[in-house]
This record gives sequence, C-alpha cells and structure tokens, in this order.
Amino acid sequence: ARRLRMRGSGMWIRGVAVLAFAILCILQWSPRVKSPRLRVSVSNRSAPKLLSRLGHRGNRLRTPRQPRVQQVASGSEKKAMRPGDFMTRDGRILKRPVHMNVSDLRRKIVKNFGGSTGIESYMRLPVEQYMLLNESMMERSDHDPNTFVLSVPKIRILSVWIQPEIQVSVTTLEDRVLLQGTNCRIDGSDIIMRMGLNNRFDMDALTEMRWNTTGEQAEVELKGSLNVWCEKLPPFHIMPTRVLQGASNAVLGAMYRTLSRIFLNSLMKDYEKWANDADYRALRAQRSKLSPSSE
Repeated sequence: ARRLRMRGSGMWIRGVAVLAFAILCILQWSPRVKSPRLRVSVSNRSAPKLLSRLGHRGNRLRTPRQPRVQQVASGSEKKAMRPGDFMTRDGRILKRPVHMNVSDLRRKIVKNFGGSTGIESYMRLPVEQYMLLNESMMERSDHDPNTFVLSVPKIRILSVWIQPEIQVSVTTLEDRVLLQGTNCRIDGSDIIMRMGLNNRFDMDALTEMRWNTTGEQAEVELKGSLNVWCEKLPPFHIMPTRVLQGASNAVLGAMYRTLSRIFLNSLMKDYEKWANDADYRALRAQRSKLSPSSE
C-alpha cells in the first residue's frame, strides 16, 4: 500500500510537470492571441517571475509601462514635478521631502534705563554697531555688513551628526528688528557628506524682535519660526514619514528653543552693559564711522 501511494504521488507530480511544460510550449510557439483574458493573465506582475523560475527564456512578458511624469515648464527649462515634491527658492526640486516646522515665542522683562540709553535706542542701533554676542558661534560676513554667519552646535542622531551654518540678514525698523535666514550650508559626518545633503534640503527661518516700555520696565519679545524641507535619505528612508517628522521636529525644536533662549539672555545682558558703560557705547558708535555703509 505504501508503494502504491508513493507511485501515485509520483505520477501526480509527473502529470503536473507535463501540464506545465505543455503550457510553456503553447506560450512559446503559439502566435500572439488577442483574447482579453490572455492579456489580463499575461500582464499580471507575478507572471514574469513565475515563468523565469520555470525556465521560460522566450520573449519575456512585459508589465504595463508606468505613465511618464508630466513636465512643468519653468522658464526655458522643464522640470519634473510629482505630487508631494517641493520647489526651492533657487529652482531646485526636492523629491517628496519631509517638512519640519518649529516655532518659539519668549518674552523677557528688563530694566529700562530711559532717555538716550533706553531700550528703544538700543534696539534701533544700526547693524554695524551690533556686537557678536557669542564669538564661538557667530561672525560677520565679509560680503555684506548687514549679514552674520551663525554656526549651530552639532546635532547628533545616533552615530550621525550634522552642523548647519546659517547666514542671517538683519533689518532694523522703527518698531521691530527682523532676522531672516537667507542661506544654509550643512557640514556633518562622512555619511552626511556622501549623501550630498546640501543639494537635498531647503530652509526658511524668520525671527522678529519687538519691545514695549512701561515706566522703568521694558518687555522684549522674541518670536521666531523655522521651516526645513529635506528628502528622506538612507538609512532614514525606511522610517515612516510621520515617525521621522516627529523625531526631527523634537530634535530641531529643542535646538531652536535653546538658541532662542541663549540669544535673548545674551542680548539683554549686552543692553545692560551698553546702558551703563559710556566707553562701551562710544566703542559701538565708532563702528558706524568706520563702516563703509556710512560713507
């Protein structure tokens, strides 16, 4: 009985093999059939893989071609845009980037010394009289007297680190001061530099400073927002977008709030020194006379 079962199973296997071989022969040598059923079965994505495993080497079955990306004309050039892509201010296209957005609002009450040394006079100082509050992180641009270069402390994610360098343009108005991030360059570990991250992200940063005076007190408000668009790069491309976005916002938000707090505290300490030190004020005023923009 055992031999009969084994013989029966062997005959069943041989029968299936013969049937499969017959089907392959029909597909190999028969003319193309225009039957709708055949087209549907042949265009199945699993068919090429199945036939290749069975040894089919004839005319390979082709899956339907994907529709081409629509071309969007931009000036004399045509750039491919897919849903979810983002175009930067300089015309680059980021492929479905992750959008990170953080903001911060903080206020600080300080003593207003009034008169020529009041908080209004200090906040309206020309840009050339600005002092570097932290020389290890900031420096003046060699090309524009109204621009500073801010080197952000290293940001570490596991064994990977990045360090942005941001150009900040300063504009003084009657009732507020605007700090606009105009350009950003990324330095980082070897894996970051191999990714070519500088060509695969964009940034928009704006910080606004306002002030209010009430007698001998003044309140200075610092309000800022930071938007970053970055393509999903290995090894982070395997993470779901929402998870990656949440983790990035947490790291970026902590860094941004820390920088805002340090900046506002340093600014108010500098105001107190400026208001109480005549020599320091004279040194600052001398910068306006030496500045090329005053000529």
